[in-house]
Amino acid sequence: MAVYCVPKSDEHILSDVAASMNILAVACPSCANISYYLSRKDNGPIMKFTLKGIEAQSCKKEMHRLVDLLTNNGKNVESSY
Repeated sequence: MAVYCVPKSDEHILSDVAASMNILAVACPSCANISYYLSRKDNGPIMKFTLKGIEAQSCKKEMHRLVDLLTNNGKNVESSY
C-alpha cells in the first residue's frame, strides 16, 4: 500500500480558502513530506535529525511558502511549523 499526496496549485489553494480569513495550516511529516520532496524535486535533505527529534524538511519549506502565500493574500495563518 502506498500513500501519495498531490500538491494543489497556488490558485486552487487561494480559491479554496477565498471565503476564510483565519486558517490553521497543519502538515503531515510523513506522507506529505515525501510527496513534496518528490513532486518539487527538492535537492535538500528530506529529514533533519535534531536534539528535539526529526524535522520534515520538505514539509517545513512548503508550509513556510504557503504561510507567505496566504498572508500576502490577506489571510491570518497559524502553522504547525
